[in-house]
Amino acid sequence: MMVSMGNFLEAGISGIASTYHAIRFGHHASRFVDEASQLGYSMRPPFLTMKLRSDQGEAVFDLITGQLRMTPSRFRYPITIKSPQNKGLWELLAPNSDDPELGRQYSFRGDKSLILAHLNPHLRIILRKLKGKFELTGSRIEFPSTKFISFLQAHEAIDQIHRSLLSVDSLETRYARNALEETVAEVRYLNTRKLVAVKELSEFGWRALEDLLCCGDIRIATCAAERLQHRVVAPLVRAIASAANHEFPFIVATLARYGGPAAIDSLLPLLDRHDTGFLAAVELARLKHQPSLAKIVGILAMSEPKNNCPPLIDALGYWGTKKANGVLTQILTTPHLDEHLYLAVIKALATCGTSKALEPLMRLEKSKPSRALKSQLKTTIGAIRSQRRGEFDGFISVSTAPSGGEISPETPES
Repeated sequence: MMVSMGNFLEAGISGIASTYHAIRFGHHASRFVDEASQLGYSMRPPFLTMKLRSDQGEAVFDLITGQLRMTPSRFRYPITIKSPQNKGLWELLAPNSDDPELGRQYSFRGDKSLILAHLNPHLRIILRKLKGKFELTGSRIEFPSTKFISFLQAHEAIDQIHRSLLSVDSLETRYARNALEETVAEVRYLNTRKLVAVKELSEFGWRALEDLLCCGDIRIATCAAERLQHRVVAPLVRAIASAANHEFPFIVATLARYGGPAAIDSLLPLLDRHDTGFLAAVELARLKHQPSLAKIVGILAMSEPKNNCPPLIDALGYWGTKKANGVLTQILTTPHLDEHLYLAVIKALATCGTSKALEPLMRLEKSKPSRALKSQLKTTIGAIRSQRRGEFDGFISVSTAPSGGEISPETPES
């Protein structure tokens, strides 16, 4: 059979290109060509490239340079990523702060919100892998296929990037997925902030925020809680069942702060647990939950070591309940505790103290305390005496004034 001159030239040029590719890129080059053929790539004139067309765009594999390029068929890509040599002076001086590694390797251009949304974890991984050898413009994605161990991987990477950039996912959905899946803390936080700023969240957005409540990053979880408000109760109550001890402080505090009336019902069972009782007591004291007062005071009395008790002492001081006077006075008269604990007790007694606290307070005042304790003692003693006088405001009694017949306020002995 006679071979046409055109077919002969095509085979010759294709062979030369494949040979050059093999010489330049090593023993796996022929495998790349075979894998490209398996994916449906075919040689195109002038037979130095292999191309694959679809409804969404065209992928081109350059046999001379090893570059893999994707161009969209109808739409433009929404952001631009350039290699380091294309950076302007300002970009060199102020690299991308949310992900410093990528900021040093690439120049990002476009709307900052779009950049944050479209730089998903998959794309960031590929950008790190390529170490600056990646370009994205409105009309193409391009990088060296030889940075991957197979052409199949290179094609999958460029295809996923292409589909992600042109998908119909909303910015809300992109922010939510990035916040849930990203490994760089600052990137997760910035995506969470963008998500909570969305005016009308979808159910997917709300669920993402609920998941972020228990992500382990306090900044992110707090940001989510501020948007969720009373919706924090259900996910946090579920989280308690499997939470580690170090997670309880945030969970309990967030329940109390944002949960509203429903939070109290969730906090009450926690009073009876050894791992959450103290934390729940602090929050219920801050909420001034009167039915829990006896348990709260009992928890303070039983808690050891006492040097860890200032949060609950401060909460009772904020409440100002006289029912705490007894346990606070008892702590005040316990020797060899830390000064910061005594200071918290003295400060709380300014609102919780009764006349029974005056004697130990004045005794401590005479024992040459530190300047900080002395100052707070003076304030607290004055506050208790003032409260005692206030209890008799409005009472009058006959006085023996020189002019006779006058009346004056009765001032009890302090």
